[in-house]
Amino acid sequence: MSLAEYGFNAFFEAQLSGSPYRPARILSHRGIDVLVTDGEREFYANLRGTLRSHSNFPIGVGDFVLLSGEGREHVVEDILDRKTCIVRKRAGLQALPQVLASNIDRVLIVMSMNEDFSVNRLERYLTLVWESKATPLIILNKADLLQDRSSYIEAAEARAMGFPVICFSSKTGEGLDILRQQLAPAETLVLVGSSGVGKSTLINTISGLQLRSTGEIRESDDKGRHTTTDRYLLRLDSGVLVIDTPGLREVQLWGEDQAVDTTFAEIVEFASQCRFTNCTHTNEPGCRIREAVEGGDLDPDRLASYFKLRSELEHLKRKTDSAAAQDGKSKLKKLMKEQKRHYRYSNKNQS
Repeated sequence: MSLAEYGFNAFFEAQLSGSPYRPARILSHRGIDVLVTDGEREFYANLRGTLRSHSNFPIGVGDFVLLSGEGREHVVEDILDRKTCIVRKRAGLQALPQVLASNIDRVLIVMSMNEDFSVNRLERYLTLVWESKATPLIILNKADLLQDRSSYIEAAEARAMGFPVICFSSKTGEGLDILRQQLAPAETLVLVGSSGVGKSTLINTISGLQLRSTGEIRESDDKGRHTTTDRYLLRLDSGVLVIDTPGLREVQLWGEDQAVDTTFAEIVEFASQCRFTNCTHTNEPGCRIREAVEGGDLDPDRLASYFKLRSELEHLKRKTDSAAAQDGKSKLKKLMKEQKRHYRYSNKNQS
């Protein structure tokens, strides 16, 4: 077996440029230690402390790295540039990125067709995917739980932009052949979704083996128990590479506005037809977006979701970009001055 069977290709080969270090891929990341493979064997390596200032830090499962050392002592000396990378904002008050997976070809968004299903969450996942430069595949899991899936399928397909939406059941085998046809050897997938939606069970079903631990569904709410606690890259017998991830409680965005615009492409198209280029879509005449909502061509809840995600990214940008933060403060200062002027003018007229 070679590293090429773990996704190493010409893109990464070109970055070696006579380096004295040897390439490997990260299978799992736990603190300062990472589990890697060089294509022939798996072993642990330590992260060089200077990597904290590396442009590709923080490191993630799926990264290709360069190693030094022999025997039992191995050190990660460098992180190769990524083809793709799915990142979210780390939970908490600080604006820090969390790498969910690197160098992935497909993101399998797994959602159960029960109380877990959320259109807003699906829009967030898709925004992460567009930002990552990978492509999505939506899995509507636990299809055996209900007869009529039309509402779930329609909601997912309306947001999938033509990418596959597959109804799947590990119990009945529904959708298994269709899913397997979508996968290719040396292609890297990452599974994302809430806790208990069946990501580990999905991996076991695809492989035909018990590769990841799973939990039974609770009868009280049709939800599975959370079992995956780490991110781990697995190579299936078919040659497909899969990264399983723990359930995401929060799907906070990290990226640029363009990813949100891709998720809500029809809203951007309506906005381009507004009379004014700086239309705020609130009370300006000739606002095509308001016309679309009033005419039933645009779901107001979807519009609200669009504004919310755009606002979230703008807030993130202010926290991470000092220039944007200063601009935000200047606008706020100007607004407060205008409000004070308006207040004084109103009081003067009343007296």
